[in-house]
Amino acid sequence: MSTVEHGAMTAPSEEPDAVCRGWWAEPAGERQGALFMLAGTAMGVSVMDVVTGDLARPEWVDLATVVHLDALGDPEGGVQTVELGLSTGLVRTAGWTGSFCDAVVDALHRLVEALAAAPASTQPPLAVVPAGPPAGPFVADPLPPEFPAALAAPAPDPAPVTSPFAPAGPAAPASVDPPAVEVTPLPEPVVAPVPDLPPPAAVEPGVTPPPFAPQATTVPVEPAAAPAGIGTSLVLEDVVYLGGHPSETKKKKRCTATLTEVAVVVDGPGEMSITVPWSEVTSVEVQNSDEARFRMNLRVHRDASAVILTQHDGTKVLLEARDCPTIPLRSAVVQLLVDQPVEVV
Repeated sequence: MSTVEHGAMTAPSEEPDAVCRGWWAEPAGERQGALFMLAGTAMGVSVMDVVTGDLARPEWVDLATVVHLDALGDPEGGVQTVELGLSTGLVRTAGWTGSFCDAVVDALHRLVEALAAAPASTQPPLAVVPAGPPAGPFVADPLPPEFPAALAAPAPDPAPVTSPFAPAGPAAPASVDPPAVEVTPLPEPVVAPVPDLPPPAAVEPGVTPPPFAPQATTVPVEPAAAPAGIGTSLVLEDVVYLGGHPSETKKKKRCTATLTEVAVVVDGPGEMSITVPWSEVTSVEVQNSDEARFRMNLRVHRDASAVILTQHDGTKVLLEARDCPTIPLRSAVVQLLVDQPVEVV
């Protein structure tokens, strides 16, 4: 059986960026010694024969097909157990050295940044066809020469289709005289008598009364409350505070993080409220679960993103945003901080 059943690709032409010896296996299968090679965004796997000890011809996997890469447990003897899942449904476990793990994570990080910088769609825009009847009969495109001539013959005209809603029986006559309609004349209008109104009041000479003078009415108006937000804001509702701020050292769940153009405000259960002004932040890192595991040794949910706020004194405030994809969140933070001297990684 092939070592890599799905996601295989041709061998790259460039030299490998990283190489390590480890093992390769199915999630519940027997481990086999293997040699791993990383070249750009491709990873080669060469499995060792258990009898002769020879290495098979490497098979290459495109890292763009990787949907998750998780570390399982702690390293043993300098080898870290990882679980690799591809978009085709293939799942494998492997044993890599720490340096090879870092190289694969860096390659995935560069690939994610390249996908984020690419346009949303490379397809050409669809042509808008104005509504209206067709200009002429439909003409099919010519078939390729390899198709038989029988397929190129025009199809016979279809039989006329009778609507299922058409009434049964003989057709109605071409013209039918409408039935006579009796028109009833309307009654004569009744003119109401003119009411006897008193004469208008006398007006002093030189004074012109207003055409309409309503009675003045005073209506109390409550002053409008000032808006609570300042400018544009980004609200993350399901947030786990992991620590880092001197005012709160314990992990807090069910928090809300509000990112404005001025600061980051984290509100949690009870009276917890943390404010980190952007003037005190040097960089913001938005990482997925794999990056957070290998780079920060943080265990976050697979569907969550880790947000790391690094301050001028080196303090790092750590947040976990649940059900928040990494790439859209990083793009939103970049747009929010476009006028701030803060680096978004």
